[in-house]
Amino acid sequence: MSWMSDLCQTYDACFGKKLTFQPRTELLHMGHSTQNAQIEIVLNGDGLFRNAEIVPKDDAVTVIPVTEDSAGKTSGDSPHPLCDKLKYIAADYAVYTKEDNAKKYNAYLEQLKDWAESPYSCQKVQAIYTYLKKGRVITDLLEAGILQIGENGKLKDDKIEEISQKDSFVRFRVEIDSGKAEDREARVYRDSMVYESFLSYYTSKKAVQKKDLCYATGKWMPCSDKHLAKIRHIGDKAKLISSNEPTGFTYHGRFSNSREVASIGYETSQKAHLALRWLVENQGFHCGEQVIVAWELQGRKIPSPFQGTAEVAMEEWEKDAEEELHEIVQTGWEFSKKLKKAVKGYRKELDIHSDVVVMALEAATTGRLSIVFYKKMKGSDYLDNIEHWHNTCSWYLEYKSEKQGDENSKGYFFVGAPSLRDICVTAYGDEHGESMKKLLKSQIERLLPCVTDRKPLPEDILRMAVNRIFRLGVFGKKKEEAKNKFQKALSITCAMIRKFRFDKYKEEWNMALEERRTDRSYLFGRLLAVAQELEENALYHQKNQENQKNQRDTAAERFREIFRRKPVKTWGVIEDCLSPYLSYQKATGNSLYTDKLDEIIDLFQPGDFESKAPLDELVFLGYHCQRRAFKEARMQNKQENKEKKGSIEE
Repeated sequence: MSWMSDLCQTYDACFGKKLTFQPRTELLHMGHSTQNAQIEIVLNGDGLFRNAEIVPKDDAVTVIPVTEDSAGKTSGDSPHPLCDKLKYIAADYAVYTKEDNAKKYNAYLEQLKDWAESPYSCQKVQAIYTYLKKGRVITDLLEAGILQIGENGKLKDDKIEEISQKDSFVRFRVEIDSGKAEDREARVYRDSMVYESFLSYYTSKKAVQKKDLCYATGKWMPCSDKHLAKIRHIGDKAKLISSNEPTGFTYHGRFSNSREVASIGYETSQKAHLALRWLVENQGFHCGEQVIVAWELQGRKIPSPFQGTAEVAMEEWEKDAEEELHEIVQTGWEFSKKLKKAVKGYRKELDIHSDVVVMALEAATTGRLSIVFYKKMKGSDYLDNIEHWHNTCSWYLEYKSEKQGDENSKGYFFVGAPSLRDICVTAYGDEHGESMKKLLKSQIERLLPCVTDRKPLPEDILRMAVNRIFRLGVFGKKKEEAKNKFQKALSITCAMIRKFRFDKYKEEWNMALEERRTDRSYLFGRLLAVAQELEENALYHQKNQENQKNQRDTAAERFREIFRRKPVKTWGVIEDCLSPYLSYQKATGNSLYTDKLDEIIDLFQPGDFESKAPLDELVFLGYHCQRRAFKEARMQNKQENKEKKGSIEE
């Protein structure tokens, strides 16, 4: 039960903290939950109907008081204490639907009456009770034009925000013209005084119940058999703690009642579940039905283990307001400096006693939620491990720009580690389907300890990425889109290789081109990159001369998959394809690419070039580093020409 005590500690530390006042982003009072509302009824302080409105979909999430019975209801007659569906709050429901709701309405009104007439009540609750006992809710909504009635005298089958009229959920606004500060907030579902009124009322009811031992805190208190759902999202029915009804046989034969298994205090359950729901909503990472959340127990800000370096250090990058993202981090030194500065900022928030928890939740069935991963550690250790991950799994990552939402942008790059989701998508693809969702979430779960505990990168995930990256057609048929996806996947694969080689062999691989590196696979990767650069350059000039768009792939691109398995034989085929371009370069006096090929071939150790062994993963590092070296040389030449042109004009 340590997870419950940790969450209770978080609730006590964070409740009342100033946040944007939006449902599901503010930590709720105990005894409260959220529900999507379709109709809002407006009353005055005396309980007289003023008007009604249809609730916009983007404002539908509503904070409501709940009882133990109503919080997890799926059927039955357990009403919510204040806001509920028409079948509970409308005495004239049967008149317009021909469905008997007397039992539901009477249970609702009796419960509301008890609250409204209690010492803990407030004027807004009393106004709502005064109005509802008149029994004309649907009549007023028809007159206001909110509901529509058919020729048969029954409510039409029309929908309000995708919900049937008769199943609409109603919330209230009570406008009191007293001039007092506490009455200025007319929205009952956002009034803290109403929250506190219900909590005081409901706590007084719980106080008279028999006390029992809370297994989570070790204290004697009123306990609960019913616990909250809606942990992962507002429609989530899965619960972390549940017990079958007395008629079931789940525990019979071993125990006479569910409390002999475990008893959880009402206050403990409320705090733990509300804190977890709040954490998931605000900083949870979702992958299908799985959700993972990391937090510091006192609510202090920490970096997420699921994010890439771009997100973790984004605040530091955004401080450089005059720099574009793709210009900010161009060297490993700059990257390290930015990352250390970002982590240092997080460290300032923590103290020596800070604890961080990482928890993963997944639904085993529709109604059962399980904790599949739980790790608690010191905040300093967590930050050390985060920094270690981003340092050892960093590379020049090339992404299509998502920040600006411009599909035609050239993209951006940064030095850093990719996100866990990007690693899994690179290895297994982003195809849709339930089986793919399950695969991605299981692999993300496996990668999580690599970030939080410095576990080695799983070799099978790397192998999947390595075997997929050079495969033809895997990134789609549209050339430009496939090129962008390939470039992103290649850079992420290089980051994974660098991490794997560090974990397994303690090797340090530079992100810049190592021109004297003699590793066989690395050199063949460089050869492939030179071949592609040579042909692309030739095709570019040919396109300009013929005034046409040349879309065909280069020989290096067409043969790169088989090149990994049979490098010597495939290189001979690629060389034949390059022959006319090399001849043209020689005729024009340009020996750049010829010299580069000769230079690389001279670096091979005796017997390495002729070997028929397949290439290992280092071919990708050599390929990417050589391609990047060409790109940086072009950018530098372009800048020098621009500066030279500017000086001439002056």
